[in-house]
Amino acid sequence: MSHISFQCSNCQNYLRTQAKAAGLTIKCPVCEDEIVVPTETEAVAEEMPEVEKGGDTGFDAGAAVKDFGNAFRELDYQMLFPLNRILNLFRLRHSYVQWVLLLGLAPLLLFQMQVGLGLGFEQTVWLIQLYFCALWVIYINRLLQPEGEGWKRPLAYGLFTLTTGLPLLLFTRNLPVINGLTQMDATGGLLAQLTYYIGGVGIMEELTKALPLLFFGLYRGGIRNGKEGLFLGFMSGVAFALAEGVQYTILTTMYGAPSIVITQLIFRLMTGPLLHGALAGIVGWFIGMSAREERRWPTVAVGVLLAGVMHGLYNTFAMGWLGVLMAGFIFVTFLMYTQYEVPVEVE
Repeated sequence: MSHISFQCSNCQNYLRTQAKAAGLTIKCPVCEDEIVVPTETEAVAEEMPEVEKGGDTGFDAGAAVKDFGNAFRELDYQMLFPLNRILNLFRLRHSYVQWVLLLGLAPLLLFQMQVGLGLGFEQTVWLIQLYFCALWVIYINRLLQPEGEGWKRPLAYGLFTLTTGLPLLLFTRNLPVINGLTQMDATGGLLAQLTYYIGGVGIMEELTKALPLLFFGLYRGGIRNGKEGLFLGFMSGVAFALAEGVQYTILTTMYGAPSIVITQLIFRLMTGPLLHGALAGIVGWFIGMSAREERRWPTVAVGVLLAGVMHGLYNTFAMGWLGVLMAGFIFVTFLMYTQYEVPVEVE
């Protein structure tokens, strides 16, 4: 006997005719096989696959959580979080770590100082300008690696330019001959502009920045070579740019259009210190090289004249593309002197 296990087609047809006899045993008149007419529940059960005894088709949440935890425990955390390397970086031995922290954290410190100390606008401008000047000084110091006693003398040269050189420059511009140059109409022809910017601005400002090097370095024998003079001159030039940048930033902010204020601020923060520092550094290189000669003043005069002419040419064409090219020429000339090794004369 079987449950709907049809041996022939007649069994199917016969079963359909006897559908109301559910649960009864019926014999097929053709093949004589006995079949049981299933109930509706039994028919559905036979269509479903059998489940093995003891099987569990439910979701085991505990096992899933355990597998999830095991996956995290098997991770190589020493590789993911190399604490030894992190602690080594916090020792600040690597220059790239120092630069990232200096560039990333210093503006935050400036903001905290401005808020905490309640600094006004002019004081804040001085603080920001000093920060960018310091960035250039640190970079050029790393580039040159000058020999000396540290930062005491370079800072003293920069302070001299701020407190003494600039007031002297303002005083000398009122002298008769120099006053004639500085009072020339800079909006005149090209020749008038060149005369004004080279003689009344370029040479005068480069002499101002060279004063501490000439007096404390050359006169007292404090500068021994070109590289030393290059860095000390750069320090004096950056100090000059610090005061000039603050002055122009304040004036532009008060009277300039917003777009001009933004570009002027970027120029005074980034380009101004490098431009003044590079020109003063070139003069410093000539002053340092003159220390090895008996007649020093001709070498110094050539350096001041060279820097003064480049300074004046830049100012003359500063409002056009020629000014950009002139600034690039000044930067490349300065970098050339940073890499220039003077051949040693063999007697």
